[in-house]
Amino acid sequence: MGKLSFCRHLFPFSISAIEKCKTWFPLPFQHAVQLNQAFCQYFPDFDWIIPGCPFMSLSINIGPHAVCEKHLDLANLVAGICLIFVFGHFDYKTSGHLILHHANVIWEGPSGTVFFILSAVFPHQNIALLAGEDRCVMTLYTQAGLFRFRDQGFQTAAHCPTLPHDLAGIDRFLTADQLQAHWREQLAQARAQHH
Repeated sequence: MGKLSFCRHLFPFSISAIEKCKTWFPLPFQHAVQLNQAFCQYFPDFDWIIPGCPFMSLSINIGPHAVCEKHLDLANLVAGICLIFVFGHFDYKTSGHLILHHANVIWEGPSGTVFFILSAVFPHQNIALLAGEDRCVMTLYTQAGLFRFRDQGFQTAAHCPTLPHDLAGIDRFLTADQLQAHWREQLAQARAQHH
């Protein structure tokens, strides 16, 4: 099957999988749709991968032996769903399984299966294929950096104003000494109010 033919065959499956994602994961789905809408408004020439698809990124591994070693997709949004479409000619009972480490899950995935995973949360991999088998994968996902880019007014970090010192990341947390002083002050204020 050629690359263009592969994509044409995936389109109906993609629409169906996107609808399932919308049904089973409505809040992450809406979060991603809002991102897409913001990009379309800010960049008028921006287009969706597939009509109604909330995901910003698409990877297609034509194979013929599309398997992955254990990894974590650290660039993806932690609370974002990753759709994995599996196609090919392989014995799903003996090869190509999806393993989600930490969740202690091993899933069989016959050709045509769509997996929904949190790829930035669960390290995952596939079991190798047997000789003579082929497997292709299409993945839809959204990188966390695109949400940050939107939230920064579509500016890179280099062009964003710096936060006031009291709002900058790690400075929002207190050291142990600062925390003790804070609670002593809170306790003193509470006692003063009761007297």
